[in-house]
Amino acid sequence: MHESHPLAKQKSIIFNDLKQVNYVDRLRCEFRDTFLDELKSREINLQLVVRSEREDLISESISNSIGVTTMPRSAAEHAGLTNRTFDDMLLTQNISIVTVKNRELHPAVIQFMVRALSAYTGT
Repeated sequence: MHESHPLAKQKSIIFNDLKQVNYVDRLRCEFRDTFLDELKSREINLQLVVRSEREDLISESISNSIGVTTMPRSAAEHAGLTNRTFDDMLLTQNISIVTVKNRELHPAVIQFMVRALSAYTGT
């Protein structure tokens, strides 16, 4: 969301908060179906104002205070957007790093693995 959006004043949000806001739909979101299923189970209908596969259009829409969306925290931070977590839903994702067995790793690869592990485990 844009930093001036009313939801930005909250520490976190719940699904019912989405009943009152304009929503920008990220069609390529990896959690879109799960998210929409959750909304349906809670009988929440979104007020869709923009629907796009283009991340740049989504970010621009949010930056221009057209609405809110769901996206990974890292993507929101990269786009300079304000983000909040849902108190009433936890989405998880598995990320794998694969290397060739018994092959010495380049120091840059080792550094990448350490940073990735730190970023995704919160350490």
